[in-house]
Amino acid sequence: GFVGRSSRLEAVVEESGPDHVWLRVGGARVRIPGRRSASPPGPVVLVARPEAWVIVPNGQAPLSGTVVDRRTTGALAFLTVRLADGALVELSAAAHAAVEGSVVGLAPTEQGVHLFPAGHG
Repeated sequence: GFVGRSSRLEAVVEESGPDHVWLRVGGARVRIPGRRSASPPGPVVLVARPEAWVIVPNGQAPLSGTVVDRRTTGALAFLTVRLADGALVELSAAAHAAVEGSVVGLAPTEQGVHLFPAGHG
């Protein structure tokens, strides 16, 4: 089972290799790093834990969006980012990483990203 908080995004697998997969998420082409089972081209659901994303400079990011909610828990902040297509992504970052209303770039990490066939539960 998948326990804890996560974001679900509709995506399309464009190609996959031994250590990455290329997805189309909204209008963006995103490289998901990490070893995983081969993913045939086609629709998938990307499920990502908050630690699966890092904030990067907006112009250098495959995805970007606006911070619409921010909750601080000590040294960490949980941010909710609305992407251009309206999808919401939750991520964890340093408490000072971004403020509500700011535009941030998002890049995936190797950890906490899972792909499921479209229509998966």
